[in-house]
Amino acid sequence: MKVDYISVVKDFSPTPRGRNENHGPNNGLRFRQKVLLPRLLSGGEDCLLVVDLSGTNRYGSSFLEEAFGGLVRVA
Repeated sequence: MKVDYISVVKDFSPTPRGRNENHGPNNGLRFRQKVLLPRLLSGGEDCLLVVDLSGTNRYGSSFLEEAFGGLVRVA
């Protein structure tokens, strides 16, 4: 099995926050569309994607819900 890693802080932004573009450029919707979803789709069925959330002192629930909950809504 192939393992792929995403570090939110290194691969996206050291200051992730907000749900959508109204909340700034480092929002959950942008993370899902630009980083998370493309990596999920490119990995194939035999790939485990690990998302590292370390490196920042907080994640707002709106960022997390849009980034990860949004995957369920688009599936």
